Amino acid sequence: MVIDLLDSLIKNQKTFDILKEIFNNPKYYDKKTEDNINSIHLIQERVLILFLDSLYKYKIIIKDEKYFQEYLLNVEALFRKLDKVEDIKIGIVKIIIKSLSKQLMIKNLTEEEGQKIILNHIYDKFIKEGYYIYGVSKVEYLEIKNNGLKRKGEGRDVFELNSILSKYGFNILEDLENKISLTTNFSVACSSSINFPQYLFNLVCNNKLVNEKYDIGSYFTRDYRKSLNNVKRTLNSLMVSEDEKLRIIEIFNILWDYYIHSSDNIYLVLIKRKDILEVKEEYKINKDLNLEDAVLNIFSAYDDYYEETEEIDRKKLCFIELPSYKEFAKRIKKKKRKKVEIVDDDFKFGNKYGKVSILIILGLLFTILGVILTIIFI
Repeated sequence: MVIDLLDSLIKNQKTFDILKEIFNNPKYYDKKTEDNINSIHLIQERVLILFLDSLYKYKIIIKDEKYFQEYLLNVEALFRKLDKVEDIKIGIVKIIIKSLSKQLMIKNLTEEEGQKIILNHIYDKFIKEGYYIYGVSKVEYLEIKNNGLKRKGEGRDVFELNSILSKYGFNILEDLENKISLTTNFSVACSSSINFPQYLFNLVCNNKLVNEKYDIGSYFTRDYRKSLNNVKRTLNSLMVSEDEKLRIIEIFNILWDYYIHSSDNIYLVLIKRKDILEVKEEYKINKDLNLEDAVLNIFSAYDDYYEETEEIDRKKLCFIELPSYKEFAKRIKKKKRKKVEIVDDDFKFGNKYGKVSILIILGLLFTILGVILTIIFI
């Protein structure tokens, strides 16, 4: 059993400083998410996970920390320059290839032999020796550490909650019952941990009912008050009876205290692929792809999922605990522009020093006029 697979990279002070700077970059604060919901936290979540994914890939593929500082500086420069997810993914692939070529002492990456060495190495480390990942809450994480990974059903309160909501056409357990969903995609696993348990996330952040009053980032930030308000708006939109509303909120509070209250970090459980499924021994190179696209193909083509998991002994598991957004987030105080007082629609005055009254302006004009008249008649 390996504990905290990324521990040495995460606890590197330079890593922490760079991630904090990236995470609080003001350029993310004025954007809207792809679904057009103005939520800073959704963008922050994507940035945080994307950076952590770059560390995971380094640890799995390169491992040797001799090249880590240079790798980290290149990733930092990448995040400074780009902000589109797909562009950053491609940039990370290029940085991985660069670091790996140094490690394997490949001088010419344009030659077929050098590219073949790179691709086979990444395939061996990332696929053959790689992992399935399960993103969970702190409660589940500690239980799995002690007892191994076991399939289990949801509690009585959860089924009661879903039973009430289902009467109003809202099934929070759809496709979730009695399943352990493993993925080879690190980013997906991180999101699963942040949104764990999925049925509670479904209740708090029901995308079908999202409107301007909804705080879609409340689950990510673990904001109880805003999450509760989301639940209340959902219940109102479904026209749930008052008695049932009270019971749903009661169950929500129980589940929140159990799963979310002390679960800020990202918790991942890893299982070797070979302990679950047979992995193909050789990687077939597609000569129609350039090197970067071929590496992306390895990362994406094997984004498979496995949901038939039975009990897995804890000795076969690895664990990763990653810091939450709270360790990097800091308030960015936006400068507030001073409001200009409008006395009359025909007279709108203002300057950088604050409010200006039309009466003061008129008084100054009359004073100047008086001085001029005095000079004329002397």
